[in-house]
Amino acid sequence: MSVPLRSVCLCALLVGAWFTAVLARAKVPPVSLGLWTEVPLQGSFNTGTAALVEEKVFSFQEGEDVFSKEPNQALQSQMMQETWPSCLLASFRLKTRSQIIVLCFAEIFVPPNGGDAFWLSSRTLAVVVHGGKDSTIYAYDTSVEPDVLAFELDLIESIDGTADFDDVLISAHWPKLRVLRLRGVNCRVGPLVQFLAAHSGIEELALAQMMPGHAWTQLERDLPGDALPNLRHLECSSAQAAALLKYPRPKLHTLLGVEVHDTIVDSQYFSWDEAWEDEEHEDYDENAVTESPWKATFLDRLKAQQSIRRLGISTLDSLHELEVLSTVVPQITELHIDEWDFQATESEWHRVYSLFPSLEVLGGSRLIWFDPYADELEASAAEKVDNQIQALAKACKNLRVVILGPHAKKAIIIRDTDPAICGVKWVVRNWMESEEGKVHVGEKVYESSPMSVPLRSVCLCALLVGAWFTAVLARAKVPLVSLGFWTEVSLQESFNTGSATLVEEKFPRRQRRILSEEPGKRIDLLSWIDLTRPSIYIIRLSWVDQALQSQMMQETWLSCLLASFRLKNRKAQGKTIQIPLQNGGEAFWLSSRTLAVVVHGGKDSIIYAYDISVEPDVTLSYAPPISVGSLPTKTAANFRYNAATGNLVFSAYVYSDGNLSTVTRQDEQWARRGNTAMVFDRTYVRHWDQWEGPKDQQLFVAQLQQQENGSWSLSGDIKSPLQGTKHYTPLRPFGGLDNFDASDTHIVYTTTDPHHLNAWDNKYSVFLVPIDGEGGPVELTSGKQSVTENPIFNYQGTKAAWLEQDAEGRHAERTKIVIYDIEKKVRFRVASHWDRSPASIAFSKNDQFLYLTAGDEAKTKVFVLPVPPTPRHSSVDSDFGPRYSKPVAITHKGAASGIQVLSGERIAFTQSSFTSPNDVFIARGLDVFQEVLLGSDDASGTNVVVEKVTNFTEADLAAKELDKGEEFWFRGARNKRVQGWKFRPKGIEKGDKKKWPVVLIVHGGPASAWEDQWSTRWNPNVFAQQGYFVIMINPTGSTTFGQDFTDAINGDWGGKPFVDLIQGWKHVLRTHPEIDADRAVAAGASWGGYAMNWIQGHPEFGFGFKVFDAAYLGYTTDELSLFKHEWGVPWDPEGRKRANKNSPSLFVHKWSTPELLIHGSKDYRVPETESVGPFHALQQLGVPSRLVVFPDENHWVLKQGNSLAWHYEVFRWFDQFVGKV
Repeated sequence: MSVPLRSVCLCALLVGAWFTAVLARAKVPPVSLGLWTEVPLQGSFNTGTAALVEEKVFSFQEGEDVFSKEPNQALQSQMMQETWPSCLLASFRLKTRSQIIVLCFAEIFVPPNGGDAFWLSSRTLAVVVHGGKDSTIYAYDTSVEPDVLAFELDLIESIDGTADFDDVLISAHWPKLRVLRLRGVNCRVGPLVQFLAAHSGIEELALAQMMPGHAWTQLERDLPGDALPNLRHLECSSAQAAALLKYPRPKLHTLLGVEVHDTIVDSQYFSWDEAWEDEEHEDYDENAVTESPWKATFLDRLKAQQSIRRLGISTLDSLHELEVLSTVVPQITELHIDEWDFQATESEWHRVYSLFPSLEVLGGSRLIWFDPYADELEASAAEKVDNQIQALAKACKNLRVVILGPHAKKAIIIRDTDPAICGVKWVVRNWMESEEGKVHVGEKVYESSPMSVPLRSVCLCALLVGAWFTAVLARAKVPLVSLGFWTEVSLQESFNTGSATLVEEKFPRRQRRILSEEPGKRIDLLSWIDLTRPSIYIIRLSWVDQALQSQMMQETWLSCLLASFRLKNRKAQGKTIQIPLQNGGEAFWLSSRTLAVVVHGGKDSIIYAYDISVEPDVTLSYAPPISVGSLPTKTAANFRYNAATGNLVFSAYVYSDGNLSTVTRQDEQWARRGNTAMVFDRTYVRHWDQWEGPKDQQLFVAQLQQQENGSWSLSGDIKSPLQGTKHYTPLRPFGGLDNFDASDTHIVYTTTDPHHLNAWDNKYSVFLVPIDGEGGPVELTSGKQSVTENPIFNYQGTKAAWLEQDAEGRHAERTKIVIYDIEKKVRFRVASHWDRSPASIAFSKNDQFLYLTAGDEAKTKVFVLPVPPTPRHSSVDSDFGPRYSKPVAITHKGAASGIQVLSGERIAFTQSSFTSPNDVFIARGLDVFQEVLLGSDDASGTNVVVEKVTNFTEADLAAKELDKGEEFWFRGARNKRVQGWKFRPKGIEKGDKKKWPVVLIVHGGPASAWEDQWSTRWNPNVFAQQGYFVIMINPTGSTTFGQDFTDAINGDWGGKPFVDLIQGWKHVLRTHPEIDADRAVAAGASWGGYAMNWIQGHPEFGFGFKVFDAAYLGYTTDELSLFKHEWGVPWDPEGRKRANKNSPSLFVHKWSTPELLIHGSKDYRVPETESVGPFHALQQLGVPSRLVVFPDENHWVLKQGNSLAWHYEVFRWFDQFVGKV
């Protein structure tokens, strides 16, 4: 206690003075932690159960038989929220007059949706459970006995030593004991056997996670044959069950927690053996696999227990294990499966379930999910669950109850007595409610109606979901999805964005134009939200001539991923394969004809291989997936596969030990830590939309080879080249494949400098490490850089290249290209004075050129740059001559990304524009272009043929008449040329006068730009199609116009950018008389939100806006470097002076324009208080204002339903103050 008490008090005060005061007033007794066993507090503070808390304050005198003391008649109730099972536990305790004993007398598990308790009488407790429309009162009659009826002790990893509890088992005598549940209790077999033999009345026995596996032989030997004659319910491991079932248990009805694995790992055999663990075992391998010593005995004895009707399996390794059990206990009527570590189709599961002919109740933690807080299923989810239940009911003829999720809800199956009726009806009830197979009053009935509805009805429903989506599904021959129309369920009152049908009904009739008008010609928001969102493609060459594109699309209603693969060659023009991935997955190529999809399971990641073939009629097909093997992690991602070496490099989340094999165990320890406290001693605290946790990503290497017979073999030996380095990559929050590359022998990667970890000065370094892990990493960067990204190898593996910035903490520093000659150990920059920032780079096949993407005057173009010869010494500013100093553009519009180099002197890339989402383009004729580049300082006149090879959305957008956008330039601050875009509203005609309202949209950043690219969030055509003339200006601070233009905003947020906005605004109004400036609105996000509030406080700007939409604003950010660069630290006088000069909060008294604020609660870049604060100010000023919060969105509103709601709120706000267009 050398720390002054005031320091400790200060800490407590920071935790919360109010909470302390409330506890004091409530006179809640202090909780003693650890007095019973007199051991130091554990690393994890477990408050999970009331039984645990009460036992930890239990104390008794040596030799005193406290368990037989006569209790008084006072029954005390304590309500505690159990965090992990999400249910309420009412724990009742008896207290003696001497205050010595605190015993768990009875436990009532209230339904998982919670409940409030109060006493009806001295022996009757009432619990109120809230339903969908009412609150149901349950009465629990209790009794006070002079003895213990039930005893539960849950001490997972909480007691160090066995002596104290052994003494309890030896001395306790409770003749009326009926229930004994022990979990995580270290005790010897002898005292436990003595206790069980002395308590013949035990009907329910649970021995969970206690005693080593090898103890089953002693338990079998020492337990008397007449012990536990009344046992009805047993929960234990298979080893313990093998011992306890040595003698017949004619009353045994329930057996839970068992498994029938062929093998076990040594940790199962020796864990909980403290004497063994205290010894040193140098050769011990906790993951060593041996044949199960108890499986055969357990199965033989289980088969003899014909009374068992309820079986619970803890884990399954294969469906074969379930098949074995069907021959051992075919009589069971109830089956529960907690976890399984393999993949199987639903039909395979149903086949095995059918082997249990008497099965009536089926459950499992992952069988069918149902939100425990939901009262009923949404239409889309109901259909998916219904399909599963119908199939289960068909496979299991006696099935009547299906558990929906882990102890949450249950589906009660109601079978029709008419055999002509196909399918079953079913209702959803809470866990504790009746299983009667009849519909209760007020219950919602789910069923699949006969196929009597005309096809046009189904098509109409699908059309309401989204015309484009229907068309895609039709082309893919995927069955149409009906959302409620088959059963003719009436629309609900709630605003459900899961179904577009419901959304449309909720919108005011006068604003239906927001959703749809002029079908086929105008963008309606329903089909807009459903429009496909192609991602960067994946190419594999040799078999196909050109490209194979992977497109991942989130289907909201089906809750699955659809991978669309497009092949295009001379024989198969425009052919497409669509592979539905019900469990999601990440794809990469194994060979020219085999695609791998990695699916995450409960504890591992399973690799499936899809063989793709081209038939003689030029149709494409794929074989059913084959499991290649599994990786021992459920977070495997970012795969790079080298077919020549068999190396599969991937990332996975690990703890600080960097050990994949310990992640599952440490995950379990973290989950059981008993609290949700997160303790930080350094930044980052949170990043983008997630709090920093105990794990981060590292790289691993597995061997995946194709055998001579064509099958694939995955080696279990996984290399960890970064283990022990404290290097983590890919970098959070957005890092992926662009953070590392692999050659035949090495990995090059970018990582955060482990000696420079903070949120205000980002510093990333590039390292080279042997791929086999035999040797440590070598830094390739100079140590003077800040951010690095996109490290790559050339094709020979002799050079590495990456992009880097110079100044630490700079958010928008110019990016430079660095090349490192691995053989000569020389590092040099190329085009170091080029006034643009490359975003990605790739070597040509012959390693003589670099292809790169970079923003240039509001377009992201593809450039080519020759690779100069390696200089003699490392340099940051080598002069290689004109041809090496400035990249040459080969595209001049749109936004390109994802360059991949093809054979035949071609490159492929993805490109979008204002009028089209991503498509694949191929640039040809680069051989001639490269020859000119090498022979001349100017190749600008040489043509490169750029061809568009995919048309993912062309058919859906062809009739929409989208505006390509028109550039305009004007003079702004410092007399600099400033660029902007303008979009004319649909229906505008020459000669219109003051007819069209206008919207100014301000981009975020501020180091960003409005570029010629597609967006699902701020798409100018959506605004133009709603009748607005759209103005988008790239003011001072924007990127792609040179570093001087970007840097000119530093410390002057409220200055030069607004000069540009004012001048650009006036320029457009002068040149477009059709604009009605009296109906002007403005919108902006991030820095654009700041701009809205800055304009609010400066009416002298003269914009005359009638309404603002300010999505974000603020300074309290996860990336402290963003604001440190602009303003310095808050306590610096100069920094504070600059910040105050540019702070909208100092001009709030001038705010008068109606404002809509939208924010995501998971936005840690600009926390939601930055919208709550302005909203409070506007409300107190009496200015019309509205705040819209999305609790599940971050800095961007991305989810489809939320995006629809975002647009709806924006346009109805515009309409309210500008009037209908």
